[in-house]
Amino acid sequence: MRLTYFDSHHAAVGITENIELVSYDKEYAKVGGLEYSHPSRYI
Repeated sequence: MRLTYFDSHHAAVGITENIELVSYDKEYAKVGGLEYSHPSRYI
């Protein structure tokens, strides 16, 4: 898994605040404890 500093920050906020992260970056799907969705799920 390769997350940039800002990617890891966004993931950490999603985990700690228990919110879904919507992103085109599929690396987020590999982060344990993070609720991730691809934007295509909403169109």
